[in-house]
Amino acid sequence: YDRVALQALADALAAGPASPTPARAPSPEVERAEEATLQAQGPAPPPPAPAPGLDCARRAAGLDPEAAPVYLKEASFQGTPAYVAAFRQQAQAEQRLLVVAVARETCRELARVQRKL
Repeated sequence: YDRVALQALADALAAGPASPTPARAPSPEVERAEEATLQAQGPAPPPPAPAPGLDCARRAAGLDPEAAPVYLKEASFQGTPAYVAAFRQQAQAEQRLLVVAVARETCRELARVQRKL
């Protein structure tokens, strides 16, 4: 990645899917079958461990630990091994998308791009 690629990623993520597919509610038969399957499987497994680099990207961006990413990838930024992450943020009355590149080794922010949603 470089600054231009980071901006292009921010533009693509801010634009979202080209044509969202409407969600349909499952039929009662499907819900009953899913419930029976879950009961037969026993207790749910523990939640997965956080993705590597997620905490690093949150800290470097100055975000709360609860900030949920919409994108996270191990990459390189201008030759430096990096994590590239994107987060949705609520800023006053508007939503924003924050895309950051952070150094994997030091968790130092390398670049940031913001877009209004």
